[in-house]
Amino acid sequence: MTITREALTHAAETGAGLDHLTAGQVWAAHKLCVPPTRLQKPLASHIATLLDNVERKARDAFFGGV
Repeated sequence: MTITREALTHAAETGAGLDHLTAGQVWAAHKLCVPPTRLQKPLASHIATLLDNVERKARDAFFGGV
């Protein structure tokens, strides 16, 4: 599957995963405006780390350490 900007936006707005990306990775990629070409499989390790860190930071901020 080719990831497009429209598919990424829709998945981020609905809280869904997209192809090989988790819902959290989709949200982070959308928030950071990562170009869809950087999200194709296989996902580069530095991109995966970036998306996971942004997702974790947002989750921690939202839940406030609960």
